[in-house]
Amino acid sequence: IKHAPLIRNNESYIMLQNGLQYTRQWMNKIIGEEMVEIMFEFAKKFNELNLTQEEYALIFPIVICIKDKTINDQETVHHIQCCYLYALYTQMLATRTQLEAKTIFRNLLQILSFLPLLNELQEKKVGSIIPES
Repeated sequence: IKHAPLIRNNESYIMLQNGLQYTRQWMNKIIGEEMVEIMFEFAKKFNELNLTQEEYALIFPIVICIKDKTINDQETVHHIQCCYLYALYTQMLATRTQLEAKTIFRNLLQILSFLPLLNELQEKKVGSIIPES
Protein backbone atom coordinates (compact mmCIF):
# COMPACT_ATOMS: atom_id res chain seq x y z
CA ILE A 1 0.00 0.00 0.00
CA LYS A 2 2.84 2.35 0.86
CA HIS A 3 4.37 1.94 -2.61
CA ALA A 4 1.13 1.70 -4.61
CA PRO A 5 1.30 5.36 -5.71
CA LEU A 6 4.74 4.61 -7.20
CA ILE A 7 3.40 1.78 -9.37
CA ARG A 8 1.64 3.25 -12.39
CA ASN A 9 1.29 2.67 -16.12
CA ASN A 10 2.56 -0.90 -15.77
CA GLU A 11 5.89 0.32 -14.34
CA SER A 12 7.47 0.79 -10.93
CA TYR A 13 8.86 4.19 -10.03
CA ILE A 14 10.21 3.05 -6.66
CA MET A 15 13.68 4.43 -5.99
CA LEU A 16 16.13 2.40 -3.93
CA GLN A 17 18.39 4.01 -1.32
CA ASN A 18 21.33 3.80 -3.71
CA GLY A 19 19.43 5.92 -6.25
CA LEU A 20 18.55 3.10 -8.64
CA GLN A 21 15.00 2.69 -9.92
CA TYR A 22 13.43 -0.61 -8.86
CA THR A 23 11.80 -1.22 -12.25
CA ARG A 24 9.24 -3.87 -13.09
CA GLN A 25 11.96 -5.73 -15.00
CA TRP A 26 14.15 -5.88 -11.88
CA MET A 27 11.17 -6.88 -9.76
CA ASN A 28 10.43 -9.79 -12.11
CA LYS A 29 14.01 -11.02 -11.76
CA ILE A 30 14.15 -10.63 -7.99
CA ILE A 31 10.70 -11.67 -6.73
CA GLY A 32 9.24 -13.40 -9.78
CA GLU A 33 6.61 -12.55 -12.37
CA GLU A 34 3.66 -14.05 -10.45
CA MET A 35 4.31 -11.89 -7.40
CA VAL A 36 4.95 -8.79 -9.51
CA GLU A 37 1.75 -9.29 -11.50
CA ILE A 38 -0.30 -9.55 -8.31
CA MET A 39 1.42 -6.48 -6.82
CA PHE A 40 0.79 -4.41 -9.95
CA GLU A 41 -2.86 -5.48 -10.16
CA PHE A 42 -3.31 -4.62 -6.48
CA ALA A 43 -1.65 -1.21 -6.96
CA LYS A 44 -3.76 -0.47 -10.04
CA LYS A 45 -7.02 -1.19 -8.22
CA PHE A 46 -5.88 0.68 -5.11
CA ASN A 47 -4.79 3.75 -7.10
CA GLU A 48 -8.11 3.80 -8.99
CA LEU A 49 -9.88 4.55 -5.69
CA ASN A 50 -8.34 8.06 -5.73
CA LEU A 51 -8.30 8.29 -1.96
CA THR A 52 -7.70 11.63 -0.25
CA GLN A 53 -4.63 12.04 1.97
CA GLU A 54 -6.81 11.69 5.06
CA GLU A 55 -8.38 8.48 3.75
CA TYR A 56 -4.98 7.14 2.72
CA ALA A 57 -3.61 7.81 6.23
CA LEU A 58 -6.46 5.81 7.81
CA ILE A 59 -5.63 2.79 5.63
CA PHE A 60 -2.40 2.01 7.50
CA PRO A 61 -3.93 1.19 10.92
CA ILE A 62 -6.62 -0.83 9.13
CA VAL A 63 -3.95 -2.87 7.36
CA ILE A 64 -2.01 -3.40 10.58
CA CYS A 65 -5.17 -4.91 12.07
CA ILE A 66 -5.75 -7.41 9.25
CA LYS A 67 -6.16 -10.98 10.52
CA ASP A 68 -2.86 -12.60 11.36
CA LYS A 69 -2.54 -16.13 12.69
CA THR A 70 0.37 -15.08 14.89
CA ILE A 71 -1.72 -12.63 16.94
CA ASN A 72 -3.12 -14.11 20.15
CA ASP A 73 -6.00 -11.70 20.82
CA GLN A 74 -7.52 -11.43 17.36
CA GLU A 75 -10.89 -10.31 18.71
CA THR A 76 -9.46 -7.12 20.23
CA VAL A 77 -7.49 -6.39 17.07
CA HIS A 78 -10.67 -6.88 15.03
CA HIS A 79 -12.54 -4.39 17.25
CA ILE A 80 -9.75 -1.85 16.80
CA GLN A 81 -9.87 -2.39 13.04
CA CYS A 82 -13.64 -1.78 13.06
CA CYS A 83 -13.07 1.57 14.78
CA TYR A 84 -10.63 2.62 12.06
CA LEU A 85 -12.96 1.36 9.32
CA TYR A 86 -15.75 3.46 10.83
CA ALA A 87 -13.44 6.50 10.97
CA LEU A 88 -12.48 5.94 7.32
CA TYR A 89 -16.09 5.65 6.18
CA THR A 90 -17.02 8.76 8.18
CA GLN A 91 -14.13 10.63 6.53
CA MET A 92 -15.32 9.49 3.10
CA LEU A 93 -18.83 10.76 3.87
CA ALA A 94 -17.37 14.15 4.80
CA THR A 95 -15.88 14.67 1.33
CA ARG A 96 -18.09 12.59 -0.98
CA THR A 97 -21.71 11.81 -1.65
CA GLN A 98 -23.14 8.89 0.29
CA LEU A 99 -23.34 6.73 -2.84
CA GLU A 100 -19.76 7.54 -3.85
CA ALA A 101 -18.45 6.88 -0.32
CA LYS A 102 -20.34 3.58 -0.14
CA THR A 103 -19.02 2.44 -3.53
CA ILE A 104 -15.41 3.38 -2.82
CA PHE A 105 -15.56 1.85 0.67
CA ARG A 106 -16.95 -1.42 -0.73
CA ASN A 107 -14.27 -1.50 -3.44
CA LEU A 108 -11.58 -0.81 -0.87
CA LEU A 109 -12.73 -3.70 1.31
CA GLN A 110 -12.56 -6.02 -1.71
CA ILE A 111 -9.03 -4.82 -2.49
CA LEU A 112 -7.90 -5.21 1.13
CA SER A 113 -9.19 -8.79 1.14
CA PHE A 114 -6.29 -9.63 -1.21
CA LEU A 115 -3.65 -8.53 1.31
CA PRO A 116 -3.42 -11.82 3.24
CA LEU A 117 -2.76 -13.68 -0.04
CA LEU A 118 -0.23 -11.06 -1.12
CA ASN A 119 1.51 -11.27 2.26
CA GLU A 120 1.58 -15.07 2.11
CA LEU A 121 3.09 -15.06 -1.38
CA GLN A 122 5.65 -12.49 -0.31
CA GLU A 123 6.65 -14.53 2.75
CA LYS A 124 7.11 -17.64 0.60
CA LYS A 125 9.14 -15.72 -1.97
CA VAL A 126 11.34 -13.97 0.59
CA GLY A 127 11.80 -17.24 2.46
CA SER A 128 12.94 -18.95 -0.74
CA ILE A 129 15.67 -16.37 -1.47
CA ILE A 130 17.14 -16.20 2.05
CA PRO A 131 20.06 -18.63 2.34
CA GLU A 132 19.90 -21.15 5.19
CA SER A 133 22.44 -20.66 7.99
